[in-house]
Amino acid sequence: AVLAGLVAFVIATPIAVLDLPVFLNGFGGAASRLFGAGGPANLFEQLVGTLQWPGLVLAIAGMMLGVTRAVTGPGHTRWTLLVGFPVVYVAAVVWHGGTSDTVLLPILPAVVLIAAIAVVSGVSQLRRFAIPRAVRTALIATLTVFAILPPTVLSIELVRQAGREAQSPERPVSVPVDTGR
Repeated sequence: AVLAGLVAFVIATPIAVLDLPVFLNGFGGAASRLFGAGGPANLFEQLVGTLQWPGLVLAIAGMMLGVTRAVTGPGHTRWTLLVGFPVVYVAAVVWHGGTSDTVLLPILPAVVLIAAIAVVSGVSQLRRFAIPRAVRTALIATLTVFAILPPTVLSIELVRQAGREAQSPERPVSVPVDTGR
């Protein structure tokens, strides 16, 4: 998996290998702007802002399910890889004091996948009980809306705000004057 990741990285960004010092300097400069005096509280606020409370609760439930399956099985390796990346990434971000709004972008697909696993597991657990089909379907639909609606509403609002900002009159940009020194 590590070798495949390295090969994919080299294929996707050959300039990183061809001009490694420039790439590393640019990466370091970008990373230095992302990290500051953050901490776990700031990261938690960013997770709540990104996933909203229902998504965060489902992600935590999925993470607990994943850790349990990584320890007890079946599929130790798959579950360890699935829950290991977000845990290691969040630990590294907290260790380095990540504060940027974009610092969570690399783990969002994994966290959303873990939340989806919690929803699917919850639905499969509902099938084990003698619940009438209409009630079970209503519970599944409610759980799905509960997970999807808050982030969707936030996303729509962010797009509207960006649209309003794009339509507003532009502020004059100050251009540095060449004094000939």
